[in-house]
Amino acid sequence: SIDWSSFSSPLQSIMSLAADPPICALPAGGGASTHQLINSSEKKIAFKVKTSNNELYRIKPVFGFVEAGGCSAIDITRLSGAPKEDKLVIQYVETTNDAKDASAPFKTANPLQITLPM
Repeated sequence: SIDWSSFSSPLQSIMSLAADPPICALPAGGGASTHQLINSSEKKIAFKVKTSNNELYRIKPVFGFVEAGGCSAIDITRLSGAPKEDKLVIQYVETTNDAKDASAPFKTANPLQITLPM
């Protein structure tokens, strides 16, 4: 019998950031949700959150850090409005442990990203 738990997919080795829960299902009437960004890498990660609908969604924080092996919460609020298919994109880059400005790496780096359907 093969122990498959010791194998990881190529996608898992590339994606060092994950969101829990991985989907943000908020009603058209409005609501709020908190998601944990989980860093499975051995390096500090800077993140930037973007949405396809800035009129109806409020994100806090927009920029931030997730320590190596750690997690960081983001709060998503949806205002009341017409239902439509939106998405949330979380861009991220590895950074140095002493980095203080989470927005700085995005001025020069080519970030990786994960997408949360909404």
